[in-house]
Amino acid sequence: MWLHGFTITDFIFALRDGTKAIQAGMDMEMPIPVHFGLELTKAVKEGKLSEETIDQAVLRVLRTQLTFENTPDPISYTKDLVACPEHVALARRAAEESMVLIKNKEQALPLADDVKSLLVIGHLAAQANTGDHGSSNVYPPSVITVMDGLKEKFGSQVKILHVNEWETDLIRRLAPDADAVLVVAGNDYNDEGEYVMPDSDIDTIALMAQGFKNNGNPLIGAILGSAKSDGGSYTSDDGKPVGGDRKSLSLRQAEIDAIRCAGELNSRTIVALVSGSMILTKEWEDSAAAILYSWYSGMEGGRALASVLRGDVNPSGKLPFVIPADEAQLPEVDFFTANAITYGFDHGYRKLDRDGNVPAYPFGFGLSYTTYTYGQPAAVCEEDAVLVTVPVKNTGSRSGDEIVQVYVSVPESGIERHVRELKGFARLSLAAGEEKTAEIRIPLDELKYYDEATNSWILEHTSYDFLAGPSADPACLTKVSLAI
Repeated sequence: MWLHGFTITDFIFALRDGTKAIQAGMDMEMPIPVHFGLELTKAVKEGKLSEETIDQAVLRVLRTQLTFENTPDPISYTKDLVACPEHVALARRAAEESMVLIKNKEQALPLADDVKSLLVIGHLAAQANTGDHGSSNVYPPSVITVMDGLKEKFGSQVKILHVNEWETDLIRRLAPDADAVLVVAGNDYNDEGEYVMPDSDIDTIALMAQGFKNNGNPLIGAILGSAKSDGGSYTSDDGKPVGGDRKSLSLRQAEIDAIRCAGELNSRTIVALVSGSMILTKEWEDSAAAILYSWYSGMEGGRALASVLRGDVNPSGKLPFVIPADEAQLPEVDFFTANAITYGFDHGYRKLDRDGNVPAYPFGFGLSYTTYTYGQPAAVCEEDAVLVTVPVKNTGSRSGDEIVQVYVSVPESGIERHVRELKGFARLSLAAGEEKTAEIRIPLDELKYYDEATNSWILEHTSYDFLAGPSADPACLTKVSLAI
């Protein structure tokens, strides 16, 4: 069976062993063959690699190229399409639908009409913050910041004041008199994103030189090989390295202090988290009435956030990760060891399940301004898939979208399995009081496990539990079993 498309590496540092990589299904090394090319030719000659493996990789690449070559573009791409009204509207919709509400004590959100004054805390609220400044950076003609969006949404009806998180005296003076407080906290490209360490022991130029030699360009390789490498890095305007892996999963101390301070003085303190990944909440969540993940929400992010806060948009996003109750529930990380760390079979929410740890917020979790109830799921085996159906009813007073999730457990498996694993989901749009049946089709291939001994995927014929619900929280999941 041909799987559509082909796989490529990240640039330069993503591959260490060409033979193992291509055997595992990696088809192309980017941007040049440091470990492919002549290294693979040598592996074939030495009998360490079969020509058939290389042929299959080449075939996947060629099939994809031919598909694109023989599939005409549906439209002509002209400059007037850049940031055209339709695309701007799509950017806003994507931002709105991705935001995840994880806490909403006493319906602190949405902000009601009685909110006439709003204190906004955090330097990120006034900053264009669309994510990485590395090779994935984009350059929209404009970016709506949080402050821009709030002022546009509320206009003169709400008095909006902005202070930075480190201005504690101002926070103490202004927070008690505000009808609500919004703290915008988290990260920007300085904290996470693409980063090539200037003091890295990886010699970038030497790798590039090897790549050109492997690609049949020994002269360029020799010229590069004689050059001196400084490691290379993306740097900020002041020349300092930026990005990389965050050394802490918490907020900055100034942001934590600001949330605590505001929460003590104003019971309607709302926190909007800007990040591309998980942020621990245990140090400050008791001080927040509401917590919303707004992510790096793009050029329309400020408008999207304002619409969610005001209630014009009902949040429907779900967490793409688990938020542990404590960092100790996660695998060990050592940024300074020279030895590789093996994370093993279980990681993320699967590791917490295995260890019996209860997270602060489960994988797939997300609240709404309305409520939903789930009925009993059913499962039937089709020719090449399992169809899981589950009735879902909107029991609240307003319309909303619910992301119905199906997890799979194999309690009688003869091999080690995850306690439960997400295998499918579906979005349902429901009016107030409306009930619909979600249909989630799970291919049988998704139920297979990889057998290292035979180098093949195997479908185990046993009983499978299909668990439907709004998140990975076992207390919210309803089970149906099916023998396959």
